[in-house]
Amino acid sequence: MRHPARYLTLLAVLLLGYGAALLLNGPHVLADARWPASEALFAVADWSAEPAAIQAWGRPEPGAIIERRYQHVSGIPAWLTLWTVSQPHAKTLFRKGPDRDLWGAGFSAEGAPAAVVPLRQGEGAFVARRGPETWLAVYAYGEQRGLVGDGVYAWGLALLDALLDRPNHYFLARVIIPWTESEPDAPARARELADVLLPRLAKWYATAPLSDRGTSEAPR
Repeated sequence: MRHPARYLTLLAVLLLGYGAALLLNGPHVLADARWPASEALFAVADWSAEPAAIQAWGRPEPGAIIERRYQHVSGIPAWLTLWTVSQPHAKTLFRKGPDRDLWGAGFSAEGAPAAVVPLRQGEGAFVARRGPETWLAVYAYGEQRGLVGDGVYAWGLALLDALLDRPNHYFLARVIIPWTESEPDAPARARELADVLLPRLAKWYATAPLSDRGTSEAPR
């Protein structure tokens, strides 16, 4: 059982340590954002994937957004969006949240009922609505240690990385799919994509070399 008070104490200690380290050692060396480039990593049975649309930027906060559109053999579309940053900028992802871009586009969002889409460890899900539109999303936060969520535990790990100047890359991956009366299988299709893509991304970030910059092929 997790104890929130202990995590809050750990977080406070790490924040103080991080601030002291910055004063004593100056700014940390920044690495470029990294993401998998292998088409095989993104291939999913019964789904066709379009080429990735990539937005990448450099210092002072290196990061990237990678988006792919999928289409199921039944005709239902879906989108995978991957946000990634390097240490010490995990806070950028945690503050952003998995739905902030949708709020900015006029959507409202709420947690998806557990009965709608079962979740694996480290995952979350929400339903976004705008007028007649309804979308279902499954998402996960991860880094070299695997899927870690976005709570106090994940913040503590990220602050520890920054304090120790430990190389790491963090990501937020989201599968989103339209959910209407004409698409009653949307939760199953979202689960299908998430079951393949989220573990692959977690494995890639866990095993890809941290010393290289830019993109890399999927690990073998």
